[in-house]
Amino acid sequence: MSMKIIAITGPAGSGKSTLGEKLAKELSHCVNIDADHIKHMIVDGFHKDDSLPGGWKFTQWELVGQSISLLAKNFMKLGYNVIINGYIAESAWEIIDKNIKFTHKFLLLPDLDTVKDRDGKRLGDLPMGDEVVALHHRYFSQSDFYKDFILIDSSSENEEATCQRLLSQVCNTKDITNLLVLKDKKINRVWRGYAGVIFLELGKLTRKLINHSKGDYYSEKGEFTIMIEGDWLLEKEGKEIVNVTKSSYQKIDETISKLVSLDLKSVKLDESSNSFDFTIGSKYHLRMSAIEDQELTVFKKEKIIFEFGEAMNCL
Repeated sequence: MSMKIIAITGPAGSGKSTLGEKLAKELSHCVNIDADHIKHMIVDGFHKDDSLPGGWKFTQWELVGQSISLLAKNFMKLGYNVIINGYIAESAWEIIDKNIKFTHKFLLLPDLDTVKDRDGKRLGDLPMGDEVVALHHRYFSQSDFYKDFILIDSSSENEEATCQRLLSQVCNTKDITNLLVLKDKKINRVWRGYAGVIFLELGKLTRKLINHSKGDYYSEKGEFTIMIEGDWLLEKEGKEIVNVTKSSYQKIDETISKLVSLDLKSVKLDESSNSFDFTIGSKYHLRMSAIEDQELTVFKKEKIIFEFGEAMNCL
């Protein structure tokens, strides 16, 4: 399970700060470093000097790059995923790149009309104005410096949709970092859906009214929901006690009910057996095949935080 080190940049009005905060909340054990917060520590501001390349004093950007690097490395030492977002000069990016290795780099680049509209909606003296926004947008559109960044055009989608798109890029089938949040969560409900699909509801249960063509009903959902669709089996103390491909639905229902009130101790991807292994309590192991025609989906309050198999979008 590898650490995520993510860069998010783009012109004014592209949504860098908002997306950085949203994505950090979706990922487990993650911090969001907003470059503006570091820059604003220089309380008398950045000083324009037209005699210098780019018009800015390099020493100020050098300080920003060094400070962001130190802050990120301190969080990384304790296993945090790290997001660095904001407009950062190329010289500062180069310093950061020398100190930390990014796993993902995103360039948010909505069309010019969209960023002008977003800039105009900023409150107080925050709007930069159409002329500055256009210059900023042109720079990001034409600069070769960002050729290794993944281009994200969010012109036609809201912040939530863009966040989910970034999340799908960040997660992948061999990296289950996002599942760390499930560790030691109590399983408070287990149920079987269509055929052998099973659902594990973890954390505090909430009753929700479900509207259905055959009649409305209430369902209890946990803070996290694990949906397993495909070949799976349950072992107790190393012995198989139920197998979705061999056992009757009655046997499945009776057996999975024994998992209620137990804690989910760990989730591992066992590459030697090509399977996901859920350790439940002190005696049970729930295993499912980690091959593409099997599906494992994990929801946090109905938002997907992990996806494996045919249901995957960009993972």
